[in-house]
Amino acid sequence: YIHIPFCSKRCDYCAFYTLADSEQALIEAYSKKICSDLEKATGKFKAMRSIYIGGGTPSFLANDLLKNILETIQKHYVVSDSCEFTMEANPQSLTKEKIEIMTSNGVNRISLGIQSFNQDLRDKIGRSGTVEDSYKALDILANSKIEKFSGDLIYAIPGQTMDDWQKDLNEIAKFRPEHISTYSLMVEAGTPLDKRGIKEMHDDGMVEMWHMADEILEQFNYKRYEISNFSKPGCESRHNTDIWRGHKFMGFGPAAHYFDGKSRWSNPANIQLWLNDKPPYEDAIDQQKRSIEIFCTGLRHLDGWLIKAFNERFSTDILKSKNTEISSLIDDKLLVMNDGQISATKKGLLLSNYIYRELI
Repeated sequence: YIHIPFCSKRCDYCAFYTLADSEQALIEAYSKKICSDLEKATGKFKAMRSIYIGGGTPSFLANDLLKNILETIQKHYVVSDSCEFTMEANPQSLTKEKIEIMTSNGVNRISLGIQSFNQDLRDKIGRSGTVEDSYKALDILANSKIEKFSGDLIYAIPGQTMDDWQKDLNEIAKFRPEHISTYSLMVEAGTPLDKRGIKEMHDDGMVEMWHMADEILEQFNYKRYEISNFSKPGCESRHNTDIWRGHKFMGFGPAAHYFDGKSRWSNPANIQLWLNDKPPYEDAIDQQKRSIEIFCTGLRHLDGWLIKAFNERFSTDILKSKNTEISSLIDDKLLVMNDGQISATKKGLLLSNYIYRELI
């Protein structure tokens, strides 16, 4: 994972580490260091299974800086045709030239942050760009060499109606992306939305919209495979699925996280500290607690876990160590177990935080 923190404008709901209106000298210093860090890590990895460049807004970078980063990856890592290579983009900064740079350097999947086709709703959450930008970007993607793309939508926006949400779902489906993400609006502490006193939609409205996403998108051959994600058959996000299932991954850039199989690490969420090589923070817990944490994140996926495979991988017996809790969650119809496979029910997906609290 590579974190590019720069944006043209910080959206009012954003709680990630991002930087708006940065001076060009800072962006160039970032680019130089990220390329250096990538080069130094050469040899730690075998052929890449997935690469994900997120932000911030990766497509905000100038063409030459974007090209430098992608060429550095190609030079120092084995990026085969089977590697899932994703880059996030915002509609207003996605151009034909940038897509050409991406596809020429191995990127085969673009995650496009649309959020809504309704300008009034976009304005309510301070989303940068316009509806027209989204249509333009979708048209560019349709005529590009990119293999797959994903569209992101936000729902449960204050004032949003079921009709508004239905229109957004139908509209994104018209463009036939291989993958669609639908995120409920979260009003995080300290964000402009929070400071304006904006409140999250009541649970009943949010749940109704969550179910509507299934009803609408299934008509277009999309299947929900995770709490917030839908895909066409065989087009699930490999990168995110592997992380939910606790596989090792490396993180580059300020505020990037990574996992070495035992400890989770976090780079400083401050670009100056990161530029000055401040060491990452280690989140170390014992292996039993780590395995339970990974068990919980794996339950985000509709397939859940094959109990035997999980136990062998983590040298544990999850049904024995968490027998009381799992039995109670099954009784409450939040988890279900069939033929040695345990997974969350639809109700369980909606109450995933409760499941995590009970198990951890």
